[in-house]
Amino acid sequence: MDQPNLNTQPNRQMSDREHITPNQDRSGIRFPSRHLRNFNPRQALALRSERAVGAKPAYLLPALLAIVTGVVLGVLLLVLFKDQSTEPTITTIPATPGQARSGPEVKGAAELAGQSMIVWQLGSFPDAAKAAQAQKDFTNKGIASVIRGTGPFQLYAAVASDKKTGAVFEAELNQRKVTFYAKEFKIPARQGYIANLKDAEAHAVVQGLQAEAKLGLDAMALLTSAKPDADKLSALKTALTQQSADQKSWHALLLKAGLQEEAAQCDTLHKQLEAAVGALSGTPNLLDGQAKLTAFFVAYETFTEQLISVQ
Repeated sequence: MDQPNLNTQPNRQMSDREHITPNQDRSGIRFPSRHLRNFNPRQALALRSERAVGAKPAYLLPALLAIVTGVVLGVLLLVLFKDQSTEPTITTIPATPGQARSGPEVKGAAELAGQSMIVWQLGSFPDAAKAAQAQKDFTNKGIASVIRGTGPFQLYAAVASDKKTGAVFEAELNQRKVTFYAKEFKIPARQGYIANLKDAEAHAVVQGLQAEAKLGLDAMALLTSAKPDADKLSALKTALTQQSADQKSWHALLLKAGLQEEAAQCDTLHKQLEAAVGALSGTPNLLDGQAKLTAFFVAYETFTEQLISVQ
């Protein structure tokens, strides 16, 4: 009769193994089959790693879709913009008239000769209001005049190269019983620079001013007589027409340099010269013509002082 198995130490070990969960060894690792109870744990880990490598990640499909979408969009953009230039578009904004030049400061050298003449003054006043009232009173008497200065304010009525050549004008004032006195009117020479102009440009402007002054002096010589010389008057008008064309060029230079106020004064100055020469046509009005010529030289003095900065 067979003897029963005793619960010896080896049998207890077998019993412990029988209590291990199927597909699991003592390390807690599950195996593919419950028949592999004695499978080595290291072999089990290697087997699991191999399965992980062979498995397809969950993000693989979205990644492929993203790549395909990017390629398709790139091709579409190339088709849409194949005719577009790769160069950037540059918009050029034209400079507005009167815009000053940018960059380093420019100063054109300028030298202008002075002028000396005799002026007939009707009065001097401490403030502009009194000067304006006196001017109005003289206008009512048929005598035109010009206000000069910024305090005191002088009232000028006529100019001439010297006192002798102004004798005809003095006779007119005496006949109207107007108090006056003759004195020297000196426009000083100026040497300095014109801002924002190059030397050649400043020289062109100065030449234009000197030509204006010369025409003013020529008109002064004709305004000393009630009947100007016809040939001299014709030559003066021809020269003035040429000067009008030249004046536009240096007027443009002032605008280009950003000197809008000076450019406006340039226009006013030339119009006053034209008015003085125009007063010589037909039967000249000596008093009216002299006042217009005086206004020209007073404006010339103010303009040159503002335009040319002394170094």
